[in-house]
Amino acid sequence: MVLEQFRTEVLETTLSAIDDLQPDDLRQLLDRLLVYSKQDAQGDISLPCFELRDHYEVQNPAQAAGNVMQALQENLPDHISVTQAGPFVNFRIDQDHLANTTLETILQQQDSYGSTDTFEGQTAIVEFSSPNYGKPLHVGHIRSTLVGDVLARMFEAVGYNTIRMNYPGDVGGHMGKVIVGINEWNKGELPDDPQQAMEFMKTVYTEYEKAVPSGKEGDFLKIDLLPQAEKERAHRLKAAAAEVNQQIERGDEPTAGLWKRVCELSQ
Repeated sequence: MVLEQFRTEVLETTLSAIDDLQPDDLRQLLDRLLVYSKQDAQGDISLPCFELRDHYEVQNPAQAAGNVMQALQENLPDHISVTQAGPFVNFRIDQDHLANTTLETILQQQDSYGSTDTFEGQTAIVEFSSPNYGKPLHVGHIRSTLVGDVLARMFEAVGYNTIRMNYPGDVGGHMGKVIVGINEWNKGELPDDPQQAMEFMKTVYTEYEKAVPSGKEGDFLKIDLLPQAEKERAHRLKAAAAEVNQQIERGDEPTAGLWKRVCELSQ
């Protein structure tokens, strides 16, 4: 990326300016010390000079930073400025130059801009969207899909072998409510048209939620505050919904067959 190019430029410029030190590992040392600044007051790239004291034969790291500053004065390109803050030498890139260079690089590299092979050979799995069968998609699924796809593209851009996974919710509490609702309000029958079937499943799910209220009201469960007949029906429906997933796992009919039908129409 562009900042990495400027970091390399700062490294080479600094190396050229202080090459009179001539330690065998000067390039490796500077490459390790140069960091991207975390605060704007520290510029864009910072060089802490604590480890340069021995090279300059001084005790004070600020004095080592001053020596680096002095050496850099006649070596810096016009688009890079430098300041000293105690033991730190801070480099700042001219923002207009940075913007122009970034745009030129983007236009040149197109879709490959920002890509690296940093994590080549490693695998990342991104599981996203995962809507529930028997229930219509809503705006929350769009958000999850967009976020998941963005994350997958980011992983790919830095070299990961990225695997996208989508696990539709074909079992769980919602499936129990849908199947019990179909049995209770339409004798276990579903429309053949997928769109009509989804609308119908949405309707029976809503009816189930009305018939079997969840949560508490004060110190009491809402379901236990219903009139006696409605309460008995609600407990019956709730028990039936809890049993559905076990029936699916066992392959019990007609529940297993209806479950397959719900899944097929939801795809």
